[in-house]
Amino acid sequence: MQRREQELAGSIAAARPGAATRTPVPPHQLLALQSSVGNSAVARLALVQRAAAAPAATRPVVEGPVQPLAGDALIEQMAHGWTYSDDAMDPESPAGRLLEASGYRAEPAIFGANDFQMRLFLPMRFGLPSVVCFRGTEMERGADLATDANPAGVGMDQFLLNVGVIDGALRRAQTRGEGKVVVSGHSLGGALAQIAASWHPQRVSRIVTFQAPGVNFARMQAIVEHNRSVPPGERIGSTHYRVLGDLVPLAGEAMTPGEIQAFVRSEGNGVIANHQAFPLTAAAGRNGSPGLSGETAATFTPMTPTSTNTDNAARTAARVGAGFSPLGRAVRAGAVGAEAIYERYAGYWSQVSAAVDAGRRRPQVEAMIRGWSLWYGFEDHMLRQLDELYRIRATGASSTRGHTSRDLSTLF
Repeated sequence: MQRREQELAGSIAAARPGAATRTPVPPHQLLALQSSVGNSAVARLALVQRAAAAPAATRPVVEGPVQPLAGDALIEQMAHGWTYSDDAMDPESPAGRLLEASGYRAEPAIFGANDFQMRLFLPMRFGLPSVVCFRGTEMERGADLATDANPAGVGMDQFLLNVGVIDGALRRAQTRGEGKVVVSGHSLGGALAQIAASWHPQRVSRIVTFQAPGVNFARMQAIVEHNRSVPPGERIGSTHYRVLGDLVPLAGEAMTPGEIQAFVRSEGNGVIANHQAFPLTAAAGRNGSPGLSGETAATFTPMTPTSTNTDNAARTAARVGAGFSPLGRAVRAGAVGAEAIYERYAGYWSQVSAAVDAGRRRPQVEAMIRGWSLWYGFEDHMLRQLDELYRIRATGASSTRGHTSRDLSTLF
């Protein structure tokens, strides 16, 4: 294994622009490397070879050594920056070089129904976990805005319309990193990360969100119950970062258990500016570094971390107070009905996921789904998601870009 990895490292070095030789690695050598060091390393080599073959004028040039980024500041760039764009996909771009120096590579974005998008960041050296990031709201996308306002909880419909996509991606990420995965996201993406962890706690070690809303109480409670059922070392922890003055983190019923780290912005306060901020990058002194997102002049002061228990208690008090009004009672009644629909759907999918975990082949799982005699729309959607699970687990690619599904309430 070590000799093969050395061969791969030498091949990557030879393929870099400016190296003494740019001779591509032959296909038979790629196959040999794939069998010994894994798909992720071979995919990395293929990216480097494509970059080396491109005309020099089309490749950005970054001179000098690249200083890596670490910890949650790196995850902030992944979740809030590189999940939204392909900047880090090019290994010779400033973002790509910085990501590589930090020990990771970005996979192509995974797309799903209702404008859903996520991206896997896979480690390039031992000892690092995979990081799974969910894209947040993009204001020009109507489906994003609709899922933000879902009465069953921010992100619930987008999550459940893409359960197979997400299940397959988490499986793929877990097999290519050290241990369980870290899930993360900015804004809506942070809600999706919390929901994903609540439905797949066996695959997740930690939740990290940035300027994200809470989720519905049932999803938070699912993490609490999981943590009670496992040894301390296997419990899922959460860190929720936010900037004071941003309104988005006030939405939702509860944050998954852990701590909240708030920052105070020194200048340029505003609802949108605070929501789009990169406080950890600024705290690391990396504002304006090549390949990194964030305002050059912004500074942020961290406050004392607080428990999510305190934050969730305040949300509950506010919700109870609002519930005394006729409008509040009507909204809550609608939310309870929507939650029941989504929980029912997810319950069926949990059985599908468990069957895949048990090693059952696709025809067997399809027969199980058809044996439930579900309504046609529900059955059809679940079979499509089953295909996505197997496809992403095998190739890392989804097939649903641009696809829009109807609301799950029509499936029952």
